[in-house]
Amino acid sequence: MKFKRSTLKAYAWVFAIAGAVFVFASGPLMELINLYGAALPGARPLSGADASLWLALTGSMMAMITYLAVVLARDTEDDVAWNALLLSKGLSSALCVFFAVSLGNTLFLLGTLIDGPIFLHLLFLRYHGAVRATDRDAWRARFKNGMEKFYEVWFLKFNDPVHGHAFWVRYTILKTATRQVASCWWVFFDGDGSPPILGRQDLALEEVDFGQNGRVWSHRACNLSDTSADAKFTQASWDLSWQSAGAAPHYFIPRILCALGIAKSQYCAPMPLGYFDGHIDIGGRKIEVKQAFGSVGHIWGTAMADNWRWAHALLKTDDAKESVVFEVLSAQAKIGPIKTPRMTFAYLWHDGKFHATPSVRGALVSRTQAAASGWDFSADLGDVVVSGDCRPDPLQSVVLEYDDTAGKKLRCDNSKTGTLGLHMKSKKGVFLGAWESGGSAAVETVVTLAQGVD
Repeated sequence: MKFKRSTLKAYAWVFAIAGAVFVFASGPLMELINLYGAALPGARPLSGADASLWLALTGSMMAMITYLAVVLARDTEDDVAWNALLLSKGLSSALCVFFAVSLGNTLFLLGTLIDGPIFLHLLFLRYHGAVRATDRDAWRARFKNGMEKFYEVWFLKFNDPVHGHAFWVRYTILKTATRQVASCWWVFFDGDGSPPILGRQDLALEEVDFGQNGRVWSHRACNLSDTSADAKFTQASWDLSWQSAGAAPHYFIPRILCALGIAKSQYCAPMPLGYFDGHIDIGGRKIEVKQAFGSVGHIWGTAMADNWRWAHALLKTDDAKESVVFEVLSAQAKIGPIKTPRMTFAYLWHDGKFHATPSVRGALVSRTQAAASGWDFSADLGDVVVSGDCRPDPLQSVVLEYDDTAGKKLRCDNSKTGTLGLHMKSKKGVFLGAWESGGSAAVETVVTLAQGVD
């Protein structure tokens, strides 16, 4: 993040100086352009009269992109500023090619040779790597009216450390070519071993407001904000609030994969660890919730992954004074008929430090594989390497069926009282720690119903 800010500040200076040259030294600049352009086959010199207008306009454009670079140096997650800056440099590169072809003058290609690499580097800065998310951006709804195919999910889950039960809630919208619906799902996993209680309430999408009155999701029957969730249905109700324990919000999928259309979904964790209070009413029981530990996730996109494995756990150190948060997501996607290699992304919050899969290469090197009673993983987190195993609770698991935007069906094997074991080593193989979640890990496996888990 610090490198990105400093690079954008440097770009701001470059754009400002270039703009000043265009405005105040257009004559010498044109002579220099014509001098270097003479080395290009098919190039013809430009006269000062021909160039004065577009040089002035270019100067004003440089002032604009200088301002955009300054804005992004302050807030690297400003989508509007990024879009404007990339549009400016990308379009100028493309127009230089257009004029070179349409006017038969290769001198214009000098503009592409300069702006093209800048555009690609800015694109790299925006989308590269697993990045931390701001609180504002992590919670922000992505759905907008007019979208043809889209889905969005906010989910929360917590485990009661005293009674052993767990609760999972899913606020979601789905829009396909033929229908649109909002819905709220829930599952209560009882610590006494009785079967999980699950339910779902469908709502009219047009009755849901996003980002209104300080809420992420607003409806007369159920609401969600960045600090609370409530619902009042016939089958179940809840009134919950939480406080973050300080683990950093983050994106899982490198955003360049989304920008290139390889990944059709993004997953962001607005709150990797928090403590919940309140109550739930379900199955005729009112259950008080006090300092139950859990998390909140946010998923959105135009299509779900073809299959995935996901796990999340709070792990205690030996002296019980420190919490370790670990989360892993392993998925495949499709580009047309072609299935991508499985990519595995992991996140670790340990000793107040953030560790995450650093790149697409790191995601390809990391692995998950099916095992007899669950699945195992190994992940490259840049400065450390982690490995371990995920095991759902066979007595406290449910099967849920999801609809994709394209109409395919996916089966989710969902357990919130599973176990997760974690080992951490340095890149040199030095052992750094091992932890076990006990029966409080979230473990999921999702697969398209026509396929098996590979």
